[in-house]
Amino acid sequence: MATTSFVIRTNKANKEGKVPIYAQYCHEAKTALFSTGQRIYPDQWNSKDGKPRRSRKYPELEQVQKIMLKKRAEIEQYIMKANLEGVEPTVAYIRELVRGPSPTEKPDQEPGEVPVKQKSIGFFDLIDTFVENNQHQRTRGTRIVYRSTRKHLLAFQKKKRRKLTFEGMNREFYDAFCGFLFQDMDMSLNTVGKYIKTLKTFLHYAVACGIEVNPAFRKFKVLKEEPEMIYLTQAELDQLSALDLSKTRLKHCRDVFLFACYTGLRFSDLAQLKPEHVLDNHIQFQTQKTRDRLRIPLLPQAKAILERYKGQYLNALPVVSNQKMNDYVKELAQLAGIDTIVETTRTVGNTQYTRTFPKHVLISTHTARRTFITLSLEKGMRPEVVMQITGHKNYKTLMRYVRIVDKVKEEELMKAWGE
Repeated sequence: MATTSFVIRTNKANKEGKVPIYAQYCHEAKTALFSTGQRIYPDQWNSKDGKPRRSRKYPELEQVQKIMLKKRAEIEQYIMKANLEGVEPTVAYIRELVRGPSPTEKPDQEPGEVPVKQKSIGFFDLIDTFVENNQHQRTRGTRIVYRSTRKHLLAFQKKKRRKLTFEGMNREFYDAFCGFLFQDMDMSLNTVGKYIKTLKTFLHYAVACGIEVNPAFRKFKVLKEEPEMIYLTQAELDQLSALDLSKTRLKHCRDVFLFACYTGLRFSDLAQLKPEHVLDNHIQFQTQKTRDRLRIPLLPQAKAILERYKGQYLNALPVVSNQKMNDYVKELAQLAGIDTIVETTRTVGNTQYTRTFPKHVLISTHTARRTFITLSLEKGMRPEVVMQITGHKNYKTLMRYVRIVDKVKEEELMKAWGE
């Protein structure tokens, strides 16, 4: 199977910071890159779609896109020629026909074609290519997961003394790798599931590059168990809001946390919220995680918090690092007396461990988002409206919160009528 896609090479940036765009031709697990003669800033590139981002701000990207399509058409023309002649459109065959740089290529740019590999792409070479091509298009957290997955695959290969190949991605490998993560690395069910999901992402990319991957990988199960849903009740939220504080760091932390409770924002979005995102009675911005554009109405409590810090910082709120926020929030919750005992369950391998903690130990920045969703549903907001505010696309995800609210209603009913 022959495929043609486009990639950028971030390690070949020029003095302006622009990187070259290449047409990537894959056939029978072999790959070559052909220069398009075009360069682009990394943040203008959509790695998922393999093309420049649409933007009225950069109209010149339309011309770049046209030249890319011209290069693709040239390669596809040679593929068609090979088919008509009854020969395989191998990388060597296409390389022989695609000669020199594009007429628009400048003298200081790379040669017209750059072979990536003269032989089959190695398992980890492909992962490295995928990670490099996505480093400007994914959040820092996602990039860390990519690198961690690669590290654990490499550790597995070394420990088990078995070379990882695309052909070897079968059920026997899956069981062995999961066993390694559970037993040797002492990982929980959800952590193992996260790495399996990322591995499947790598393998789908390999298939898109024309590499033959054992189809058994498509049936690799992404293990998952629902974590304990930690959120604040209305009474606990009021306790936190009424807490008398003298330390500035805790005052700032409480305001940021409460703002997230009133808006449902993720920490990554709180950290990048600018004054220009605040428009009258709502905020409007592009989320860090999903790149969605959201318009979130502002409650009076949220507006008051924004007003408190207006003009004091470059950002709209005094946000510190996620780690510090998590530490401070736990401290605040303990001071507020949020100490209901919560039971948690963690599965490692075939063993399930149950422990209990006072709630303040389990509270983090993400608790604010869960609090917003749960209390909004509890107050009667329709799920679809909550989804529009939070950016959730999957109703199944929100159903967990709906079930929690139903359980709360049931408990309140029994408590009221049981007295």
